[in-house]
Amino acid sequence: MNAVHGVRVRVPATIGNVGSGFDALGLALTWYNTVEVERTNDVEPLVTIEVSGEGCDELPRDATNVCYRAFMRACEIANCPPPPICMRLHNTIPLARGLGSSATARIGGILAANALLGNALTQAQILSLASQLEGHPDNVAPALLGGLVISGWCTDEYDEGQGDVFALRINVTAPLHVIVMVPFRPIATADARRVLPARVSLRDAVFNVSRACLVVGALAVGEFHHLREAVRDKLHQQYRQQLMPWLSAVMECAMECGALGACLSGAGSSVVAFTDDESKAESIAQAMIGALREHGEDGFTRTVHVDNDGAHMEWW
Repeated sequence: MNAVHGVRVRVPATIGNVGSGFDALGLALTWYNTVEVERTNDVEPLVTIEVSGEGCDELPRDATNVCYRAFMRACEIANCPPPPICMRLHNTIPLARGLGSSATARIGGILAANALLGNALTQAQILSLASQLEGHPDNVAPALLGGLVISGWCTDEYDEGQGDVFALRINVTAPLHVIVMVPFRPIATADARRVLPARVSLRDAVFNVSRACLVVGALAVGEFHHLREAVRDKLHQQYRQQLMPWLSAVMECAMECGALGACLSGAGSSVVAFTDDESKAESIAQAMIGALREHGEDGFTRTVHVDNDGAHMEWW
């Protein structure tokens, strides 16, 4: 691995929370960003960054780039000087829509650095570093591992943002179609967190715990009819409705068209609906986008599936 000259990392989009599993569950999707890193012979500049696709007009092309910062941090932890590189980012996942675009950048940057450095970091170190940079593990864990992932900090303090991370990956083997409705208007994660209460009632906490457990069971054994109840939430979606007034209407329309369940993807603004019947996917998608348009906004839909493989690398 020390002779690696270049590496290409494909990283999946993710659904954080999956409705009821607030800051604990994440699901990987067959929708990808790609990070390509190649050694150069240049001493200066240390990095050249190219960006195509989503974010090409707004993402920085210098040392402040999120992916490159993750690359540099991985080199630092491995105690290795960063090599001069050309970094090419091809993004198909929209930014600030609750689909884990920043997680793909951080996982891609760390894995690329690790490959060039001869796999100096363990998977646990990679996951811990990515979670620290991201601030939480529920997107980076499924982006790295694939499937449905239960994750959190190994600490008594919630949202500590440092230290070790636990992660348990579960394959979702039964066919499941995921309809993703992406509004054109983004929602900043910081804004979506700002509207959440600092404390919730015991009743609401128990409500979510029971349903988050049901999400895990339903996806693990393929009993998807449970998703209608499993993705219901009382910890975040009702509070984020003020930022997305169309949210309830979009989810209700998806359910009326036969979706097995519908929920906000991460902090939003994307909404996802699930079905095991491919023939229903298009009508569900049209109902969701129609409800969004009735509230004076627009967007697009894409139907994907669960990615059970996680980040994939090729090197040369």
